[in-house]
Amino acid sequence: MARPQSVALVGPSGIGRIHTREFHRAGVPVTAVLASTPESSRRAADTLTEEFGTMVKACATLEEIKAANVDAAIICSPPEQHLEAIEAFLAVDKYVLCEKPLFWQDGLSTGAVDEICTRLEARAAGRLVVNTNNTWFPETWFERHGKPEKLDAFGFHFYTNGPFRGDAIGVDLLPHALSVLLEITSGYYPDSVLAGIEKTVADNRFTCSFDYAGIGCDIELRQSSDCARAFGFRVNDSSVERIQRIVDGEYSVYLARAGHPEEALEVADPFEISIRRFLDGAAAGRRFDAEMVKARQVMTMMAQIMTNPSDAV
Repeated sequence: MARPQSVALVGPSGIGRIHTREFHRAGVPVTAVLASTPESSRRAADTLTEEFGTMVKACATLEEIKAANVDAAIICSPPEQHLEAIEAFLAVDKYVLCEKPLFWQDGLSTGAVDEICTRLEARAAGRLVVNTNNTWFPETWFERHGKPEKLDAFGFHFYTNGPFRGDAIGVDLLPHALSVLLEITSGYYPDSVLAGIEKTVADNRFTCSFDYAGIGCDIELRQSSDCARAFGFRVNDSSVERIQRIVDGEYSVYLARAGHPEEALEVADPFEISIRRFLDGAAAGRRFDAEMVKARQVMTMMAQIMTNPSDAV
């Protein structure tokens, strides 16, 4: 197919606006939007039309937006609503970029994950992608520095100013942690079985540790309005930090060894990379099967962690 010329957006607030901005920069405008209510859809359509200069249609229902004259869809609604929206657009043969997690509901079992992912894979025929764009950081870092021959330990931390608390922090940020782990271990360990899971949940902090194919893994996630934002990963004894800068209104992002900001190396914006790969793949009629395999692994790992009993703090 030709490169997508327009996209539909389900869930225009928050991360949905970031998607709108980045697709606009890529030359592919959002032209139809669906929010939680018809009135919210109208407000969002008016705001996006004014901000980005392309007419956006306000849709009142999922049936209406899936019938819109677009080439692809972006799903940024709450996770418990992802599945219905994904299946609606796959039913009309659209490429779909879904925000993480791929889908969710409380108490989701690994068996349910397997059943749902099998159904989605059959319906998607390679047209479904999950936006876990922070995998770009280990990808580009290890392209330059090389991976260690043996992986013994993995660490990950992500602190944001997001609104979620308690277990909801895990639902929001675990997909980033687990997709980074799978990016680093890509080609080594194909299964999704975790052992020795330990989890601690507080109001603004979610931590877990587990063994994955002999790799000791530790994850720390935080969200609060006054949290100092940070992102980093550790492989064995080597830690890497993300550094963000805004100069004259222009955003740039860097990677550096922890404690060595003077060595910071500028890298491409992972959001930009993710959207470009989605659009280029759709234009080429590419099947995103490998990405779906990883999405299934992330969901299976996530279900194991989230259903594991936690120590409350």
